[in-house]
Amino acid sequence: MVNVPSYYQDVQIYTDFQKLLAGDYIVKIKDVQAKHNDDNSTQLIFFFDIAEGEFENHFQKKVDKFGGNLARIYATIPREKKVNDTEEEIEKLKKFAGIFKSMVNNFEVSNKFFKWDLRNEKMFIGLKIGAVAENSTFADKETGNPKQCIKWKNFKKISEIKKDSILQDNFDNNFFENQQNLDTEINNFANTPLPEFDPNQLLMDSLLSSTLKKISNCKDNNNDITNAVFYYDQAIEKGINGVDLETLNSALLEYFGKTRDQLAPQLK
Repeated sequence: MVNVPSYYQDVQIYTDFQKLLAGDYIVKIKDVQAKHNDDNSTQLIFFFDIAEGEFENHFQKKVDKFGGNLARIYATIPREKKVNDTEEEIEKLKKFAGIFKSMVNNFEVSNKFFKWDLRNEKMFIGLKIGAVAENSTFADKETGNPKQCIKWKNFKKISEIKKDSILQDNFDNNFFENQQNLDTEINNFANTPLPEFDPNQLLMDSLLSSTLKKISNCKDNNNDITNAVFYYDQAIEKGINGVDLETLNSALLEYFGKTRDQLAPQLK
């Protein structure tokens, strides 16, 4: 017979992984899955891992050792309006659309040259964004005792992330002020009319976004100027005059210090 201490049932199972703390993190999107609901709304599931700091790749390491999934945050795109919708129902749809639009804006502000085409959810893969983790309490299935875990709340602009701050259990005195600011921001986005559907413009935006990502990869790949210019010229050829030349040249200038014309002598 052995003597097990009285506190045995209350201790956590030991692992060699450092416990993740509540706070603000910079994360990287690893996958996005779309689920279409019965009410014609769409739920996007963003799978991500921590991109920087002492917890970098925290979830991938756990998946590799124990299985399971990466961290995730859910976002809902509301359904289209119906002819018989009441004003109250329409306002509710606009509010949820505004919340989703606010999240997309956070991605676009945090990732230079990124512009979502309003169609392809996979465009978010590889982007960095801020994410907020909070302490959450749940009841243990076996004992019923309360236990704490980390719950991912929402995405936010990277510029708003306080890298060195960890949320404490104390009450945030600025909660009501922050909530009021959030409500104002959501209302502003909700009242902003959605752009009219333009298939050609969506195609050009998608072409531009994919080309900018390829040029960025060329910079990371030993300053591969030859392929960067190839992707630039390819985008011009596919887009005829519809692709944004100014943005493409800005990308070359950002990553290689020269525009397309200035890079031409180096390719001879």
